[in-house]
Amino acid sequence: MLNKKESYAIIDKVLSYCNYYTMATLISHEEGLTRFANSEIHQNVFKSNNTLEITIHDGKKQSKNSTNILDDESLKELVRKTEQNLRFMPEGEYEIPKVTAPAEIANEEYDAELENAFGIPGRASLIKSGIESLDDDYTASGAFSLSKMVFAMGNNSGIKRFCRLDNVSFNTVITHKNGPSGYAEYATDKSADMDVTKLFNSAYSKAKAALNPESLEPGSYTVILEPLAVGDLLSYMSYVGFSAKSVDTGISFLAGKKGQQVFGENISIYDDHTDGNTFSLPFDFEGYERKKLNIIDQGVAKELAYDIRTAVKEGVDTTGHGLGEASSGGFPINL
Repeated sequence: MLNKKESYAIIDKVLSYCNYYTMATLISHEEGLTRFANSEIHQNVFKSNNTLEITIHDGKKQSKNSTNILDDESLKELVRKTEQNLRFMPEGEYEIPKVTAPAEIANEEYDAELENAFGIPGRASLIKSGIESLDDDYTASGAFSLSKMVFAMGNNSGIKRFCRLDNVSFNTVITHKNGPSGYAEYATDKSADMDVTKLFNSAYSKAKAALNPESLEPGSYTVILEPLAVGDLLSYMSYVGFSAKSVDTGISFLAGKKGQQVFGENISIYDDHTDGNTFSLPFDFEGYERKKLNIIDQGVAKELAYDIRTAVKEGVDTTGHGLGEASSGGFPINL
């Protein structure tokens, strides 16, 4: 996998071939994945890839292309084809401003113990222990992965971006022979936080609790949702609701409601990449510095996530939540 020096060198090289304003994005990724089903490991795979994407701008036009072949001639060919495609591209609604500051945003921190604890032997051993803890009437299936990733950016205005994003993720379904099942899932960038035994036990307990379900009449019930369920609800709500573009187009439930009470006073929602419970990417996929957002404050609608295009349209600063695609708008990923 590429380090910061190697990543910047590749970015500088491809930018040296460009004749227009260009943003280069480099992703270097390695993943080891162990899958298990019917209470046995049936697959262990490893993949490694380096992908370079460039976005070339000429006024209101832009052209995008990518490659995973990073020798000099391939980089030159990437630039040639991408610049050639510019003449066929329609003009966009706005000219996208150049990213010029800050000069560098870099986060090289990662937990080296992740690889020591959750390499192939570690994953296999933990899965084996979890399976052996089950009664004969239950089977386990799921996946266990260790991911190492470098995300780097640069443009020919001189800015540099770098972030190391390593994490481990685990999920399992424990199933009784008669059908009831339980599920557990967790992902973290801290080795000490990954407790596979606890996750197995959680899924196992749910499967056992589901053995004798009771019927309920249709109606409204007060329920307690576990964090995983709340996370799913919040993620979709964020995708369709917390984007300035969604509000602008009227598809967000927050359209026209800024400053109004939209939830109970016991609900506050914020987006903060520095929170230790999230995977921290301090810049967005357009190269802008990611800012903290106070989206819902004691039930009141406050701030929205902006990408650069929506920000230009509304004459405001981006909040650093762009996904790098013109159609996406801003999206908070650290709720």
